[in-house]
Amino acid sequence: MDGQVTVARGPARVWPMLAALTMIFILSHAFRTAVAIVSDPLAVELHGSAQALGAVARVAVMG
Repeated sequence: MDGQVTVARGPARVWPMLAALTMIFILSHAFRTAVAIVSDPLAVELHGSAQALGAVARVAVMG
């Protein structure tokens, strides 16, 4: 080892990472959109507020 660091560069390394980040971004926004669409009718059906549903969802997700 002479102290040199080699970095792999080129499109072969960048495209899979870019695709993964894009997919994560798309799924994140899809989840937020689905929750926003479902939350109002669910709050009415359960006679609760949006804040109460958020608290229940946080406990369910966080454990």
